Amino acid sequence: MTSDHFTALIGLLGVGIGAGGALIAAHMQASATKSTAEAAAEAALDGIRVQVEATQQAQFQAARRAAYASCLSAAHELAQLLTQESPDAAAARLARDKVEVACGLVNLEGPDEVIEAAWDVWNVAGDALHDYERTEPLRMVWQRLLSTEGGQNLVRSLQRVRRSLSMVEPRWRATTNRWAFRVLIGPGDEAILPDFPTHSAWRPHDGSVQPWNQEEVLAHGRAWTMATLGSPSAVGRPSTRIIEQIRSDIGAYRLAAALLVEDLSHVIDGGQERARVTADEANEIFVYAATSGAVTPMQNYHSISEDAAQKVLDLGAAARNILYPHGDES
Repeated sequence: MTSDHFTALIGLLGVGIGAGGALIAAHMQASATKSTAEAAAEAALDGIRVQVEATQQAQFQAARRAAYASCLSAAHELAQLLTQESPDAAAARLARDKVEVACGLVNLEGPDEVIEAAWDVWNVAGDALHDYERTEPLRMVWQRLLSTEGGQNLVRSLQRVRRSLSMVEPRWRATTNRWAFRVLIGPGDEAILPDFPTHSAWRPHDGSVQPWNQEEVLAHGRAWTMATLGSPSAVGRPSTRIIEQIRSDIGAYRLAAALLVEDLSHVIDGGQERARVTADEANEIFVYAATSGAVTPMQNYHSISEDAAQKVLDLGAAARNILYPHGDES
C-alpha cells in the first residue's frame, strides 16, 4: 500500500468516525430531549392529579360538613324541645324523625365515631319520649301531690326505699323488686325472698316482666351452690340486714301513702283540701320509683332529656374533631 493509499484510508476512517460521532451525538440529544419532554409531561400529570385529589378532598369535606351540619341542626332542635318544662311530645317526635334522616346522611360520610354519636342522640331522645308519654297518668298524680306536705313525705319515703334497694346486687334486682312489691301489698311478713333469682327483668309499669324458666333457675342454683358450698349470702342474695332494711322502708312508705289514700269525697284538713291518691295509684308510684331512674316520672324524664342534650354536645365535639383534627376551624 502506497503512502497515498494509506492517507486516503485514514481520511475515510476519519470521515466514518466523524459521521458515527455525529449520529451518536444526535441520538443522545434526541434521547435527552425525549427524557425532558417525558419528565415535563409526568410533572404536568402529577400537577393534574394533585389538583384532582385536592378538588375531590374538598368536595368530600364539603359533603361531610353539610351532613354533620344537618344532623347537628336537627339534633339541636330536638334537644330544645325535649328540655322544655312541658315538652310538646308530638313536635319532639317529628324532630326526632328529622334526626333519623340526618343520621342516614352521616352514615354515608362516616367515620364510626361520628355515626355512633349521631345515633346516640336519636336513641336517648327516644328513651326520653317513651318515658314521658307512657307516664302521663302517673305525672298527673304527682302534680297534685308534690305541692302538699303529704306528697313530700311520700317522696322522702320512696328515696329511702330506693337507697335500700340499691344495696342489692344487679343480678338480684328484678327478683328483689318483685318481692318488695309483694311486701308492699301485704301482708309483708308472708312474702319471702327466694333463695335464687327468679326474674331477669321486673318493671310491670312498662311491660318489662321477664321470669327465668325453671331450667334457668335450677342452673343458676346449681352453679352458685357448687361455687360457694351452698352459702346463699355468698352468691349475692341480699343479707338479712338488707332484707329487713327494705321491709322497714317499705313499711314507712305504706304509712305515708295510707294518709293520702282517700275516697272520692273532699277531705278538709286544717282548712285546706288534702291531696288524695287511690290504693292502685300508690302501688303504681311505688313500682315506678323502685324500678326507674328516679322517684317521680318528672325527675326521670328531665334526667334522660338532659342526657339527650349532652349527647348533642358530644356529637358536635366528635364532628369538630373529624373536620378540624388540628383544631384549626378557620
